[in-house]
Amino acid sequence: MMKNQNTQETASKMIVDVFRKSNAYTEATAIPVDSFKNIKLSSEIIGYTIGNFMKENIVIQTEDNKFYFSNENYEKLKKKVGAGYSILLIIPIVVMLIFWFILNYDKVMRFFNKLF
Repeated sequence: MMKNQNTQETASKMIVDVFRKSNAYTEATAIPVDSFKNIKLSSEIIGYTIGNFMKENIVIQTEDNKFYFSNENYEKLKKKVGAGYSILLIIPIVVMLIFWFILNYDKVMRFFNKLF
């Protein structure tokens, strides 16, 4: 599973790099699908990655079937993913502290009684 995740991250980076190198940030500077033919990925992976980006409005398709990149929406997605990973780290730590407090309740109470 980890290998697939790394492959997807690499595919995402490759797709984003094509948009950035082409300066395809507006409808006027949108690029055709042929711009992705030099990427060393299968067309299925490229299509899947662009499709996922389109769901998040990171890649927008024009009426003439060209594509451009929304850096603003990409940054929002990066923040959302970062927040998700932060929560995954914080919850176990909080649960461990609560569990430790329950196991050592008497010691903790004696400690606070000595202070006050």
